[in-house]
Amino acid sequence: QPTHTCELPHQSLAELAMLGNHCARRERLLREVMCVDGISWGQAHDVLKKLDTFNEKFYWFETMPYRIGIAAAFLGGVGSILLVFWAPVAEWYGINVAGEELPEEVKSISEMTTNQVGTWTWGWMEPMIGT
Repeated sequence: QPTHTCELPHQSLAELAMLGNHCARRERLLREVMCVDGISWGQAHDVLKKLDTFNEKFYWFETMPYRIGIAAAFLGGVGSILLVFWAPVAEWYGINVAGEELPEEVKSISEMTTNQVGTWTWGWMEPMIGT
């Protein structure tokens, strides 16, 4: 009974590869390299390593838009929480950007709890957000 894909016959390997098995696809590629180049299984692994290195040469550059998008989404999420609930940032944004003053009964933002700050900011942010 085979314990590794390298021990499988060609037909079984092809069937597994068609079902999406990564190891089977890799083994088929190794066997193709062995056949075309006339080399041993061990040497085919060296060729496959060179192919992997070549294919991953521009990996970081090609995936950079996704990485920038993920980082921007994360920073946007953290920034939005700070703008709503963290008193110093919420006060600065409310007064300098949105033109909102603190509620009448509050003299300083430090008198307000986190939830009160969130309620105050949500009162004037919600119409802009449209929720």
